[in-house]
Amino acid sequence: AIDKPTFDVTVAVADGALVGQPIADATIHAAGEPVDSGWHAALALGGSFAGRPLKGTAEAILDVASGRFALPEVDLAIAENRITGAIEQVDGGLLSGSLSLDAPNLATLAALALVEASGSADAKVRFQPDGGKQAVDVAFNGRNIAAATVVARKAEGNVRIADALGTPEVDGDVDLEGISAGSFRIDTARMSATVDGG
Repeated sequence: AIDKPTFDVTVAVADGALVGQPIADATIHAAGEPVDSGWHAALALGGSFAGRPLKGTAEAILDVASGRFALPEVDLAIAENRITGAIEQVDGGLLSGSLSLDAPNLATLAALALVEASGSADAKVRFQPDGGKQAVDVAFNGRNIAAATVVARKAEGNVRIADALGTPEVDGDVDLEGISAGSFRIDTARMSATVDGG
């Protein structure tokens, strides 16, 4: 059934490379099936990528009685990089929880998307209901990021998005240093913005 599919898929790479990053004995296993409460799926990583472990798990659950979806556990390690967190639907279909990214080596993370990039970054996205509307808070910090023709020595900020699923209202601050894109360059900049979704 499309709403509660049963599947079991394994992708295995004994030896290879992605964008110059070596892969050895790597596996990506995803399985999903109906359960008494609704539906459950799991993702598991194994092997090594760029000479570091490729490991971790993520779960997804759909509760039929409440109609709510959840990611109760996300803990994935891709070489030096790690993605962790948990998200659940609460009253009104709104989301609660957070996801964190700790990426000291963006090159290995970007290789999975088949693109070249370098630098380091960390970010946290927090979801929470606010007066019956969806609020999202994003904090990020990047250093020495390079992708294609764009370079950023520093990019950090905090952004809050109110009513993210309706008419978004954005409020935040961003600090930039050493930004260049082709012939365009910014040595330093601090930007603050408030955008009323109306």
